[in-house]
Amino acid sequence: MNNELPKDTKTSTFAILRETLRNIAPYLTLGVQLALAVIVFFAIGWWFDNTIGTDPWGKLIGVVVGVTGGMIKFFRTVREMVKKNG
Repeated sequence: MNNELPKDTKTSTFAILRETLRNIAPYLTLGVQLALAVIVFFAIGWWFDNTIGTDPWGKLIGVVVGVTGGMIKFFRTVREMVKKNG
């Protein structure tokens, strides 16, 4: 018994999947951008604390700056995608 789909069904299924992934890819990167902003600024604050000895202020300021910058980037990206798609 042959369990394979007809060739045109396979092609259209993969085309739909590819198009769907292409459409949602920008949304998937938003979380990564936000997380990286927080991690990078926390690391800068940690380095600053260890260098100057201001523990925990550098880390706290780094997290606040990272979250603020990440959220600004998040909302700007979402606004651009909404304008583009809608």
